[in-house]
Amino acid sequence: MQQKNISAFLKFLIIAFIVFVVCLLVCRNHFIFGTTLILGRWGFLFVGLLLFFLTTKRIVSKQLQYILLGSVVFIGLEFIFAKLNEASPQQTSTDTELTLLTYNLFFKNKNPDVILNQIKRTDPDILIVQELTPAWVSMLSKSLGKQYPYKRIYIDKGTHGIGVYSKYKLSNDTLLLNDNKKPFAQIITAHIHNKKIQLINVHTASPAAAVEHPENFLSLFSANYTLRESNSNKLKLL
Repeated sequence: MQQKNISAFLKFLIIAFIVFVVCLLVCRNHFIFGTTLILGRWGFLFVGLLLFFLTTKRIVSKQLQYILLGSVVFIGLEFIFAKLNEASPQQTSTDTELTLLTYNLFFKNKNPDVILNQIKRTDPDILIVQELTPAWVSMLSKSLGKQYPYKRIYIDKGTHGIGVYSKYKLSNDTLLLNDNKKPFAQIITAHIHNKKIQLINVHTASPAAAVEHPENFLSLFSANYTLRESNSNKLKLL
């Protein structure tokens, strides 16, 4: 009787694991499922192999064994597929070397000197920033002086400030707005000698509110996902 109970429980675990893995693989492009797959991939492989090992010790049908093994193999294949499809930057020849630095300044930052010193040491040709507040604008102006004669900035007291500082001329500044009429992306053209380069400064909504309020985590995280998905869809139209 005890043997049957163990076998039944093991079958339940295997079926639950297979269904869970199939859901992750089928919905891998979904933010939540995709993140779960990426973060837990090796853990799922270990659990799958452990369950497969247990099936060799318990009475489980060969068919279920093969399905379990197949789900484990597909997790590995998904990882290989993802690596093979990662975009590799194309090598292009140019007469001008351009350096670019993007920095989330963090609107609540209590130690701005670390970032300011980092920007000075890096000395990029183009500086792209997010969470640009009035205080940060003042500090950047005092610290960088006339280092960046061209700038296009949108100032906000919270997280939605965004901007570009450049040693080269800038034009065609366009903001993409979220449902609350706040910018989440900035599209701008930089004139590098006789060439034009389009830059897109993106700062999508952070799920920080969900982390800060764990009692409402699911509802806040879901709302954040919906907002980020809306932002992503607008970017895809570019």
